Amino acid sequence: MLGIHYIGKIKGCNLSYLKSNKKIKSIMQNVAKKSNLDIIKKTSHQFHGPKAATYCLLLSQSHFVVHTWPEHNILAFDLFSCGSQKQAEKAISLLKKEIEGKSLEIKRLSL
Repeated sequence: MLGIHYIGKIKGCNLSYLKSNKKIKSIMQNVAKKSNLDIIKKTSHQFHGPKAATYCLLLSQSHFVVHTWPEHNILAFDLFSCGSQKQAEKAISLLKKEIEGKSLEIKRLSL
């Protein structure tokens, strides 16, 4: 297998987290560290209309990106990894826990 790609969304998140670029940064860095994902570079953007946030981690394994929709109480994610499936699934599980999400919808693509 060349890699594993997960896309999905977490619903029913802590709304104050979804509006805070600072909190999203903290959560993503914590999730990456606990999942043994190696961060090469990170970037983010705080939107001012709906107070949404986008955060992107460039990983040695590939990438991990989230975007928040506070007006819909949703966090969407895109995680591609040429690392282990276990690492990727741990990262998604930790993200749901850290963002205090109620439900997870996920699609997995294998290459």
